[in-house]
This record gives sequence, C-alpha cells and structure tokens, in this order.
Amino acid sequence: MGDEQERPWVRIAGSIILGGCGVLAAMVPLYCSKQKSLETQVVKTQADQTQIDALQREIAQLQAAVSEKDAEIAKLKERPTPAANAGGSAGGIQHAALETPQLGPKEEAPAATRPIRSFTERGVVIQLKSCALSGSAVKCDLLFVSKELDRNVALKTGNLSRAIDESGRECFATFLALGAHNNGPFSSVESQLPADVPIGGQIQFDGVKPTTKKLQLLEIVLAVGDSSGWHDTVVKFANVEL
Repeated sequence: MGDEQERPWVRIAGSIILGGCGVLAAMVPLYCSKQKSLETQVVKTQADQTQIDALQREIAQLQAAVSEKDAEIAKLKERPTPAANAGGSAGGIQHAALETPQLGPKEEAPAATRPIRSFTERGVVIQLKSCALSGSAVKCDLLFVSKELDRNVALKTGNLSRAIDESGRECFATFLALGAHNNGPFSSVESQLPADVPIGGQIQFDGVKPTTKKLQLLEIVLAVGDSSGWHDTVVKFANVEL
C-alpha cells in the first residue's frame, strides 16, 4: 500500500524532469542558430574591414601620386622664362628676325608663315617678304633698310634681274618700284634710304607658267651708292614659294 501511495509523487517528479528535458531540447537548436548568426556577422564584419583597409591603402597611394605631381608642377613654375632676343636697332628691325628657318627636304612652310629672307650689302638690308603668282606674272614684295648711314639704292631690270621657275623657264624683271618711285620706261629705279627707316619695294616678272608653285632662283641686281661711288651686287634667293 505504501508503494501505491508514493506513485503519484513519482509520476509528478518524472513529469517535471521530462518537462525540463523538453524545454532544454527546444532551447538547444535556438542557441545553435543564434551562435551561427553571430559567427556569420563576425565573418562579414571582418570582410568589410578588409575592404575598408584596401580602399584606405589605395587612397593613400593616390594622395602620394598627387603630391608628387604637385611638386613637379611647382618646380616647373620656378624655372626662369628664357628672355626674348632684345637685339636690334632703334628702327625696330631685329637681326634675329632676318634669319631664315631651315626646313627638311619634305617640309614646306604654309603660305601664311613663309619665312622672311634677307640679304645685306654695305649696311643695306634687303628683305624678300613674299612672292605671289597672278596669271603669268609674279610680283615679289621687298623691304629695304639702311642700318648705318643714309644710302642711295637702285634696282635694275633688263636681263640683270631674273627668275627661274621649277621647270627651268627663265623670266626677266619688267617692273621695279622703290618707295614712291618706279622704273617707268627706264631699266632701273633709284631712291635714297634714310638710316634705320624701312622703305618698301616691288619687283615683277612676266611670262611665268600659271601652274608654277615655286621659283628655283630669284636674282635681283642691287646697287648701293656711297661716297666712293656705286657698288653693284646680285641678291639671290633660292626655292621661293609662290
């Protein structure tokens, strides 16, 4: 009988124990799930931190490159600017401007930037500014400057001043101008050049082929007069573009 009276308590204790085990059994999966979630977050946080570190290294490299370029730019700005050629006379004509740039065998100067050629005789500088073809006539613009004293200058036509085109055809000067004077019916034109005062001139050749692009040779007879008399010289310009 005593055993039968104790059975209900045994059953109650067993129920309590079994109930506790059931609760524990239910909590274990939940705990494991939370544990895995925390581990996943830790891994993700570590990956994000790795990316942040990589981006910070790239930013540091870019900043270093920018600083290096800034330093190079600062050095370039500190370099002195080459001084322009200040040579020349009071008349404003610089000798450096009279130099003819050397072009390669296949290089051609554009019409707008053709070099100014020059020739000096007894202190008189004659510049060939340009030559242009119109029909069968070539007109060349000239500029004269006496660099020392007042000089008498003359140009001569006839068979003395001539042009030879690219095909080998020879043409003689038919018209000359020097300042306000021209040769008219004569074979020469004369004018006085004040020192350091430029005066324009012109020479024309007729009978040139209309398809001519270049003069192989341009010869102009120039006479310079001084106290000892007149002195003739032939001014030559080669490969003159039209």
